[in-house]
Amino acid sequence: MKVLITRPLAAARQLAGRVSALGLEPVLAPMLEIVPLRDPAGLPADASALLFTSANAVRCLARRHSDRTLPIFAAGEATAAAALAEGFEK
Repeated sequence: MKVLITRPLAAARQLAGRVSALGLEPVLAPMLEIVPLRDPAGLPADASALLFTSANAVRCLARRHSDRTLPIFAAGEATAAAALAEGFEK
C-alpha cells in the first residue's frame, strides 16, 4: 500500500522511514517549504509568554532570539518537545 506524505521535505523523509518500517510504500510529495523571514518582527518588549503552534515556528524563533526566559505554551506534544529541545522551559 502506498502512503502519500505531504510534509516539508526534511519532515517527509523522517516520516517515510517510519512508514517503510511498517511495510508501507511512502510517496513523498512536499506541499510546502519552511522558509524563515529575513527580517522578522522582534518580540514585543512587554511579551509575557510565547505561544508556539508548530515545531517549525519553534526552530525559526530559536534561530533569531536567544532569550529562553519567557514561559511557553505549545499546540501539541511535538511542538512542546521541539521547544524543550531548543532550551525553552514550560
